[in-house]
Amino acid sequence: MFNFYNLFYGCGYLKIEDLKEATKWNVISKEEFKTITGEEFITQ
Repeated sequence: MFNFYNLFYGCGYLKIEDLKEATKWNVISKEEFKTITGEEFITQ
């Protein structure tokens, strides 16, 4: 799933909120989130 989120986020089809939701549901890991966005994943 990393490749999907990385590609579509890079192309602008997904927003950071979409990646946060995917990370929350363990579709991608926190490390993958950081790799894709360059930001730390912070839970609220």
